[in-house]
Amino acid sequence: MSIIAEVLNTANEAEMLSLPKKMSEISQAVSHLRTGVKELMEVKYLRLLQGNDNTNLVEKGNEVAENIKDLQTRLFQQTHTEASTVAEELRSMTESLIEARIMCDICKKLVAIDDEFRKALHDQEHQRYFSAAQHISNIEEMLSRDDTELEFLTIFEALRNQSSGNYNRFSSEALKIWKTEVSWINCQLDSGRKTFSLQVSKPKDLLENLIKTLNLYGVCEPQIYYFSMSLNTDVLIPCIEGCVTITIKHNTVNSVLSIVSVVDDTPPVFSVLENLTKVFEFLHELLDIDIDESRNFISELGLHLADKFVSQLVRESLSEAIPSRWQDLRNYEDLVRRISEFNALLRRIKFLPDGCDQLEKFCGNVEEQFLNKMIERYLSRAREISFMNLQDMTPYYTEPEEPGSYQTFDSGKSKKDTIVLFTELPNDFGKFPSCHISKSVRDLMALVKEILNDCVSGIYPMPNTALKLFCTARDCINLYVEITPVIHIKLLESLPQQSALFHNNCFYIAHELITLNEPYRTKYSDQVMRAMGTFVDMVSYVRAQGTKILEFQVSKQNDMLVDIVSRSGLSTLAEQDVPPMLEKSLRQCLHQLSFLETMWLTVLPSHVYNKIIGQLCNSLLEDIITKVCLTKDIKEATATHLVRLFGYVQESLPTLFEEPKEVHRHIKKWAKFTELIHILNGSLAEIGDRWADGKGPLALEFTAEQVRQLIKALFQVSDRRSAILSRIK
Repeated sequence: MSIIAEVLNTANEAEMLSLPKKMSEISQAVSHLRTGVKELMEVKYLRLLQGNDNTNLVEKGNEVAENIKDLQTRLFQQTHTEASTVAEELRSMTESLIEARIMCDICKKLVAIDDEFRKALHDQEHQRYFSAAQHISNIEEMLSRDDTELEFLTIFEALRNQSSGNYNRFSSEALKIWKTEVSWINCQLDSGRKTFSLQVSKPKDLLENLIKTLNLYGVCEPQIYYFSMSLNTDVLIPCIEGCVTITIKHNTVNSVLSIVSVVDDTPPVFSVLENLTKVFEFLHELLDIDIDESRNFISELGLHLADKFVSQLVRESLSEAIPSRWQDLRNYEDLVRRISEFNALLRRIKFLPDGCDQLEKFCGNVEEQFLNKMIERYLSRAREISFMNLQDMTPYYTEPEEPGSYQTFDSGKSKKDTIVLFTELPNDFGKFPSCHISKSVRDLMALVKEILNDCVSGIYPMPNTALKLFCTARDCINLYVEITPVIHIKLLESLPQQSALFHNNCFYIAHELITLNEPYRTKYSDQVMRAMGTFVDMVSYVRAQGTKILEFQVSKQNDMLVDIVSRSGLSTLAEQDVPPMLEKSLRQCLHQLSFLETMWLTVLPSHVYNKIIGQLCNSLLEDIITKVCLTKDIKEATATHLVRLFGYVQESLPTLFEEPKEVHRHIKKWAKFTELIHILNGSLAEIGDRWADGKGPLALEFTAEQVRQLIKALFQVSDRRSAILSRIK
């Protein structure tokens, strides 16, 4: 063996001899450390007493950890150099050392947790709230790690409770201080005026420390939301909606922004922007504080408020400032520059999120804004007209033409130029009939003509202006026709006169639409002409809307008459004498028709009135005739009673028309009803004469089978009846 080998061998043997001693020293040190840490933890977190300083334990823990690390290195080296005879001893020492290391790590973690508690309390007492929150956060992180063995210790639950208690207490204290440093004050002044004040304490560093603390405790977002809602409700909205006075006062302790409502009148837009500028400059000066590395207090306010605030500002203030006359548009450009400056301020203080560009768009195209605002106002007026009372009506008269009055045309010229195949037209051709219409519909057509005058005026240089205005005129008509039945639906369904007025309104509009284009056609721009600018295509639709409403009312009235007759007992004549309800029911029907006459006679055009009342009367008579014809046995007294009742109906219905003698023209079943009365009141001979071998007036209204049925119901079996029946074929 060489000298070097002998030296190395001797060194290894010496090293092996020192390891057990070193291991014993470390075990004792770990045991002492464990005892010290246990006593400290039990005193402070179980007995809740004031413990000793843990500085000595921290130093001892670090020293033991270094010794363990050094011994681990030496054991590792010996394990790879020693023979197998001592390998078992080395493995045993290694396992013991691992146990010692684990115990040492646990002790160090407990001491570290205690140290974090101590620092958190110290920072909280010295108003370093964010630093205290960081220490509490570190404790929570150490107690919640999955790789720690602390959860198996008896002291673990006590540490948890202590950490949770400090977390809640510190966060509550920070929140209370924040509300003191940033506070809202409101009070009621005389005459219904209110004042709101925002008081912000100085310095800004304390506020930033507090907001970061609240963020770390997870209670920052509710406070930002609460602040944003108060700012919007108590400051921003009053600045937009009413005249207010804003004052800002600074002192060494705090700054106060106060807003006092003066009047509820709509404020000038320049005043709105000036007041809002003061508000946001105040916020930027005192509350431009960071929440964390990526978030700012004002930018977070913007996330909650910006879109809503800017939308309301544009809708209720800026849009209202857009002039209604083209001549005033130049002065409006000064306002646009002021809006751009305000938008730049909001961008600079980071109140506006990246996607909030409404103010830029608003300032981007002044002329387009003007046109859109003009269109919006026209549509708004049309909407207001739709809400107007239909019952507020006015007569529309057409001068009567002399009978036989015609307008003569040159036949040859008509065929050549207009392909008109007639040479004469009555002078009242194409005139709207006399009736009543709502005053609102005259306002509507005046509005449409005003729009068309703007359309052809040529004073607006913006592209597409003429086409947009032309389309707006059409939209106003569609708006009235479509939403008026929705707005007045209950009145249109329940009041016959309302239905008649809306019908007349629609037909009046349709009548105007036919010739509405004529005064403007030659003045339309090429763009409108290429778009086939016309109103004639709307005529049928507008008429259909009016017809639908009136038809619904007529159907409702018809159902009412049918229901009254169905309850009259007319279908039970064969089973009893004339029911007592029959006369009452017939009078009720006549009363209802008389009521409709009152509602419709002077409102509807005469030809429409005659047609509708004629239809209702015809339906009533047809129902009566059908029920009588189906009766198999009619007693003589019953027939006499029916003749009297039907005679009253026969006398009353003609009075519903302006020309009672023309009743047969309006009620198709009038002649049939008259013949029914003749049958009920006549003898067999008279019935035979009116039949006249199928050529008499009776044969024009009734079939042979119907007449035979009535004869069988009215007359008993006899030779004369048989003879008459044999003649009616």
